[in-house]
Amino acid sequence: MIRLDRHNITHQDILRQVEVLCTQEEPPACMAACPLHLDARALCALLADGALAKALQLYEKTIPFARIIGRTCDAPCQTACLRSQTGGSIRIQELEAHLVSSAGPARVPPFLPKKAKRAAVVGGGLSGMTCAFDLARKGYGVTLYEAGTVLGGRLRKLPEQTLPVSLLEEEIQTLLQYNIHVELETTVPLHSVQEAVNFLLASHDAAFIACSSPLDELADPNTLLIKGQTALLGGQRQGRLTGGPSSIYDVFDGRSAATTIDRLFQSVNVNAGRARQSDVVMVDTAG
Repeated sequence: MIRLDRHNITHQDILRQVEVLCTQEEPPACMAACPLHLDARALCALLADGALAKALQLYEKTIPFARIIGRTCDAPCQTACLRSQTGGSIRIQELEAHLVSSAGPARVPPFLPKKAKRAAVVGGGLSGMTCAFDLARKGYGVTLYEAGTVLGGRLRKLPEQTLPVSLLEEEIQTLLQYNIHVELETTVPLHSVQEAVNFLLASHDAAFIACSSPLDELADPNTLLIKGQTALLGGQRQGRLTGGPSSIYDVFDGRSAATTIDRLFQSVNVNAGRARQSDVVMVDTAG
């Protein structure tokens, strides 16, 4: 392990070792720690050059619901940042918040090739909305079930100064421009696998349970497929670096579920590349 401090940071041999860690075969520590693998170094470079439009383009290409995540991300990349040992990590979350402060709602493509397969998503929080968003963008029909009267989940409990309700509503309205049918005030039976299968897969080709349920412990940590099932998903992906609620990991779970469902619909291997995708690279500079 390499220990960086103010006494050795200028030594060429130490810098070469750090450069190898950060730029060679492995991705930069910050990028590897982000579950969506945002290129934080490129983002910082664009912001430093004042290229806000390009920085926003890069951010929105990687991050769904950019205006939400930019304000609420718990930034696991900051924990992994190599600069933490030399004066403090780069404050990526603050840069994200600044970047999205003037961004408008995401644009919906005018035409989407519709596909025959349909998916059900249970839970209208960030994980469920992300799964619905990713699948609908690919042309699949989606039914989104929510037990409450509105979508948004825990996001609605955040302080107004963190995430204005008006902004959340705008992002939800953008989502609903896709081929997504929302069933509010609908309780889906999730006490057993068979109950969930009977309710969800009778009229859908696959389903993702994006809310907490007794079935979570049966979910595979990579594909999220529930044990013994070929089209029913639930639970969370492995590799969380932060405890408690996390916007970026909620998005990761929803995107992971959408990836599995898309692969199922295309009849391809749902496990391909998954072990590598779940790896979270941490660089120990403590020595």
